Amino acid sequence: MLQSDQLDFISSLELPARKPVIATRAAFAAAPTLPGVSFDENTDNGVVVGESAIGLTDSLSEQNSIDVMNCISLMQQGADKKFDKETQRKQWYEFYTKGLATLGWNTTNNASQLYTPRASEFSMDQIALEIIGAVSGGGAFRSIAEKTLNGLQKDQGALNLLENNSASESFGTFQILPCLESSKGQVAMVLNCLEFKKQVRTKRVLFFKFKKTNVTIYRAASQVQLNTNLYARIRNSVEDKLAGGAENFLEQFEI
Repeated sequence: MLQSDQLDFISSLELPARKPVIATRAAFAAAPTLPGVSFDENTDNGVVVGESAIGLTDSLSEQNSIDVMNCISLMQQGADKKFDKETQRKQWYEFYTKGLATLGWNTTNNASQLYTPRASEFSMDQIALEIIGAVSGGGAFRSIAEKTLNGLQKDQGALNLLENNSASESFGTFQILPCLESSKGQVAMVLNCLEFKKQVRTKRVLFFKFKKTNVTIYRAASQVQLNTNLYARIRNSVEDKLAGGAENFLEQFEI
């Protein structure tokens, strides 16, 4: 893909008035820039970005962690501005994944599909782990996802932020995104999205017991990689697009 095509796409994106907090090296070095967020690449980190909970293991470099957050943040905001995810579910996810592909992620045409849980009663965190395990074969990705969910459950502020960005009384959507970095510095992630219509009148998304008869679930999931060389040439443009963000979009939690 030509760099000019990437830059044109980034320039054309419209973002909502509530822009996400930008993640940059300088921002992580200056605590006032990102309230409540610090960075230590020697530990595992969990970060809520809008409706996504990202699991960043200690294998990820500082730069790769920042790049993951900014990619998710930019495309989530861009898709939110263009489509109503409650009424235009398919269009939202298609725009979101195509945008990530433009930024350098090797996403494929992985459409959202109806998903029927095996159990008659379940919570959405259990469904997320089931899907992540099936896509990745279990192992490291599922383990990171479990740690991310456990950390999220213990941090009410981060959980509230995710659920406030995720749900209405009758609809919910969220992403649990476990990430790894190879010994060669390549970033891999299980890209997944769960969307559900619910008859139970609640804005809870995770850790709430639903009955199979009360929800209709759609899911999309695949294992993807970031072409770091492709992304590096547009990194500054992504950060410029996200600059001047507002609070209440990004929050760190322990995993």
